Amino acid sequence: MRWSENIPWWARYPLVIGGALMSAFSNSLPLGLQTAGLWLGIVLLMFGCIAIIPHWINVWREKSGKPRLMLEPFHLIIFGLIGTLVWAATALGGVIWQQRLSSGVPDKPASTVQTRAPLTVDQREFRIALKQFSLTCVPDLADRVARILIELKSKEKEVSAGSPSSVALHFFIHFALGSSGLNMQSVSIVKGLAEVDVEAIDVKPLQIALQGFFNEYGWHQSAIANMNAIVKIDLLTLESVRQWLNADNNCRIKLQELKIWPEASEIKTIPENKMASVGRLWATPIEVNYY
Repeated sequence: MRWSENIPWWARYPLVIGGALMSAFSNSLPLGLQTAGLWLGIVLLMFGCIAIIPHWINVWREKSGKPRLMLEPFHLIIFGLIGTLVWAATALGGVIWQQRLSSGVPDKPASTVQTRAPLTVDQREFRIALKQFSLTCVPDLADRVARILIELKSKEKEVSAGSPSSVALHFFIHFALGSSGLNMQSVSIVKGLAEVDVEAIDVKPLQIALQGFFNEYGWHQSAIANMNAIVKIDLLTLESVRQWLNADNNCRIKLQELKIWPEASEIKTIPENKMASVGRLWATPIEVNYY
């Protein structure tokens, strides 16, 4: 007689059902049902493993020429006591674990916890200046450029002649305004990085965001130039343009003051010709290929 033959049904079915529940319980079911199915499978599998022990004992006894053992009520009592001890030990382990967690015992050594070093005086002053520049100059310049573009756009509708070159420039301007909008996308990025506490400012991402702003700022200046190629007016006669250039020059001075700080590694690469008061990108239209 083999060890796996003639296993009684009360041991075979729990093994089969428990194994099936543990191996094939559907992940598509709610988490509660998955957990219940897993634990039910574990319980049935444990019962089947315990229940098969008497069968193996009888197989051994038959090979030894001894009579088979019969299931008696006290056997169930013994199995129940053993199961109770197992579940009690499991519950006790859970209680001890919970007490360790609630007592604040760390999972990792305290030496592995990283803390931010306090800022030096220079680091704090640089972050304050960088924060102020990002939250004042950047949105102010973007707002002034948007107002000028709106003003020129209203004049452009009145003077557009419909010639091939004007049509091409007209298309370029509407593409420029439609692709990025009058509000520069980089402004919101800069403000999001700068609107935190001074101690929490990460200077490198903020400086990279400022690089992106000035690239977009220069592109919008070219949009002004191409818009004026249609309108054909002296931009300096517009009060909005004169105020913009004055504000731009003030921001240029503040940017130069920021560049002298040791941590200003990224904004040092911002070329000065991106400033409207220096590069005058607003005065030179971008050449448009009409064909």
